[in-house]
Amino acid sequence: PFSLTAHGADTYVWNNSVESHTFTAVSDRNHTVTVVGTVEGCKSEPITINLTTLPKPTIEAIQPTVTICDGDTITLEVTGAVGFKWFDNSEGNTIVVSPTTNTTYTVRGISLDGCFSDELNIPVIVNPLANINLHVDKSIACPDKPDSAVVIAQGALTYKWSSVPEMVSVSDNISDRLNISYETPTTIFVEGTNEFGCKSKTQIDLTLLPDPIFEFKVEPLWVEVDKPDVRFTGFTPHANAQWFWNVGDGSVLLQARDTIHTYAVDNYSHPFKVEVTAIDP
Repeated sequence: PFSLTAHGADTYVWNNSVESHTFTAVSDRNHTVTVVGTVEGCKSEPITINLTTLPKPTIEAIQPTVTICDGDTITLEVTGAVGFKWFDNSEGNTIVVSPTTNTTYTVRGISLDGCFSDELNIPVIVNPLANINLHVDKSIACPDKPDSAVVIAQGALTYKWSSVPEMVSVSDNISDRLNISYETPTTIFVEGTNEFGCKSKTQIDLTLLPDPIFEFKVEPLWVEVDKPDVRFTGFTPHANAQWFWNVGDGSVLLQARDTIHTYAVDNYSHPFKVEVTAIDP
């Protein structure tokens, strides 16, 4: 609404029969307003005022609803007026925002006549980034062989791998599980994409593992007719390592970390060659 104020008389009567020096009109349509003034009982000629209601602009957003990923910057753009005033009193048909939570931005348009539009709300939905976690599920070091490891990624729907130094076997992998062999310290990178299409990256360093050292003991180192038993004992950093003993007399392979074998010494007059294999898990 807007108001008209009359001057020059003692009292005033408007065409709506309201006696007042002001008249309030609603600005949603055109008006013809008449007012008569009275001074000491004498009435003036009616004064007619034609009021024209100018149209307010109708504005719209290029993207009515915007969805971004956390950390992104987005430009909001509106059309439909010659000027615009945003929630922060900035002006122009665009504004650059970087919300970290779901946020609604408000803007009004301004016409050439200075009329304001209704408020336009533009909601911006902020989706979370993929929460990527990397861990080594298994690593193996064997003498005279490259180290190997199994790297597991979690927290996304799809994965893109890379490494330094660069390896084709890494960059070609698209699953959440990476099997890698490496001869130098290596950094593994992975980019994960979640269900919202939002991406994040993380990395893990693979160092060279020391070659495993297996020690074993055989006692006694000789056998006698009355003492044919020999004890074979394996020592390892891992208690559940597998040990295999070829005791050299044609017997079946012994499988145990600590075992005793009885030699049939009556049938042998030469040394026994013992071979041991240890597999560290």
